[in-house]
Amino acid sequence: MECGNVDRLASELKRDKAARDAIKEDNKKLDAECKKLEKELKILLKEDPSNEKMPHLESEGYRRFIEQQKIKETLKKQIGAEKERLRIFIESRTDITEMNVDALSQAELIRIVKQLERRKVDAQSKLHGTEQSLNSAAKEVAKLREAQKMYQTEFDLRDRKKGTTRQLR
Repeated sequence: MECGNVDRLASELKRDKAARDAIKEDNKKLDAECKKLEKELKILLKEDPSNEKMPHLESEGYRRFIEQQKIKETLKKQIGAEKERLRIFIESRTDITEMNVDALSQAELIRIVKQLERRKVDAQSKLHGTEQSLNSAAKEVAKLREAQKMYQTEFDLRDRKKGTTRQLR
């Protein structure tokens, strides 16, 4: 029995050493890769036009270009948000239950199925959240009832003790 434990521990130690050596080797590779990437980053920073040490940053044209790029990115974000709002608005106005599905194309049917699936998932998650809140409320009510019983029992015992002490006097 003792020999089995020693053998098991020896094999476990051997596996751990092999894993440690593999991790050390991976760390060496990762260190080398980090150094390589740091060198590449330094090179790219030297070549990057947004590097503030470059003289062309002083030109008016470049500043306008940067401002226009920022405005463009802001507008892209706003367009995406507006498209999503429009999609939500359209979906909320479309009553799927009253649609004639025979006249719809396959793409429209797929869109409706996806919309129904999203509504189903939303309803399921809302139901799950409601169930959890009801369960926690029920647990809380059960705890409060138990506490009420405990306090009521304690009050009853106090009243009995007071009654017996009064009788003894």
